[in-house]
Amino acid sequence: MRSEHLAGLTLALTALLSAGCNQEATQSPADQPPAPAPKTITLPNGLTMVFIPAGEFIMGDNDGDADEKPVHRVQVGAFYMDTRELTQKAYEVLMETNPSKSKGPDKPVEQVDWYHAVLYCNMRSLKQGLKPCYDSTTPDIEVLENDRFSPQFGSRVL
Repeated sequence: MRSEHLAGLTLALTALLSAGCNQEATQSPADQPPAPAPKTITLPNGLTMVFIPAGEFIMGDNDGDADEKPVHRVQVGAFYMDTRELTQKAYEVLMETNPSKSKGPDKPVEQVDWYHAVLYCNMRSLKQGLKPCYDSTTPDIEVLENDRFSPQFGSRVL
């Protein structure tokens, strides 16, 4: 399930980044001003996050599997995302376990189910002095606060 969420996020970001590809250029690339640097923040633990602006993309495949139909428009609110994948070492520091099959402290953690991803986000939030975003005591793991920019709430699973 996590790989489906990562695949969806990757597709979403690719769609957002390539949205202008079919537009005719009015200036040559040399004449265009440089793109502004992305907005980043560095957390007290040294992790860097980059701002992902709100956007819209087309998701789905009418010729795909049942869970990919129909093609539809999706809107994504703005959010901050880590600039690096979560390493096994960082995951293990908080979770005291490493579910990855391909072991290595600097390799990305993998084989994490949704429930444990939520627990990780809550624990990371607590460690950073923020309120957890999820109520993991409910069967459906409810989001406690929907405002992603509310300063008192912390890490989220995307």
